[in-house]
Amino acid sequence: MNTPLFHLAQQLRAYRHRKHLSQQQMADTLQVKRPSYAAYEEKRAAPPYPVLFRIARLLETTLDALLGYDPAVDLAAEKCPTAPLVTAAPVHFRMRRHPEPAVPAPSSNRPFVTWP
Repeated sequence: MNTPLFHLAQQLRAYRHRKHLSQQQMADTLQVKRPSYAAYEEKRAAPPYPVLFRIARLLETTLDALLGYDPAVDLAAEKCPTAPLVTAAPVHFRMRRHPEPAVPAPSSNRPFVTWP
């Protein structure tokens, strides 16, 4: 299965080898730890967006190339009426209620005074 994470891992290794860089050199330049960078290449983790942008800049490529995005394929899918539409499943968020304070606010024995 050729997911964006799988394609990213392959491309990271290929571009890094073309630049003759070690994982440690890449990690130092990207300001991440070497095990974190290694996880990107081994498909164990996806880099956060700011790191992904730095990777593309460092390797002198585009995010499309790193992630395996091909606009021609998307255009072909739009023209083909039988192509299945990929839609994201609806995400349901639960509203979090703020918990009631553990200790109620002290009540005042002073009467409410109206302003003259």
